[in-house]
Amino acid sequence: MGLLIVDDEEWNVSKLSHLLHMYPGSDSFFDLVSSGEDAIQSLLEKMGERVGYQAIITDFNIGDIDGKQILQILSGRIDEFVSLDDISSLDDIKAIDPELHYYIDVFETLERYKRMVDQNSEIVKIMFSSTLYGDGSNDWRLVGVEAFQKANKSNRYDIELSIIQYLTDARVLAPAGTRRILDSL
Repeated sequence: MGLLIVDDEEWNVSKLSHLLHMYPGSDSFFDLVSSGEDAIQSLLEKMGERVGYQAIITDFNIGDIDGKQILQILSGRIDEFVSLDDISSLDDIKAIDPELHYYIDVFETLERYKRMVDQNSEIVKIMFSSTLYGDGSNDWRLVGVEAFQKANKSNRYDIELSIIQYLTDARVLAPAGTRRILDSL
């Protein structure tokens, strides 16, 4: 089991990280990366392993690429009108969305990219933001309508607990571990 958390500002996820460290067995429980490039690299490294990530949690604003684009790459959705089945090469993807070329090139071949998408087809996807993006029809969960910075100035864990509850409902986290976190607050 594992979580990949993507954010370029450590304070954004400091409280979530704090709560997850309370979870039993959290020593090798989650990876925290600070860029889209590092997120893609982490996903590539997990391709060769038997057990990949069960969830990815990303901020919308992460500097080099936005969280929505990372989730699109992970889902194989380069464009809302074009299916991955309609793509014959990585150049086709780059022609559709030139901003993604740097991240798509990392896969080297279309087959390798499709393998990563297949391997992560069941991954739970969460994007947090101070604003909701899109109409909610995507296969990822949008969390948070207040800024993390504002939330982190208090000792409340509203957004973080929403993420943890969603991970529990999605069976990524065991209820007993979640209870342990809640009991410690």
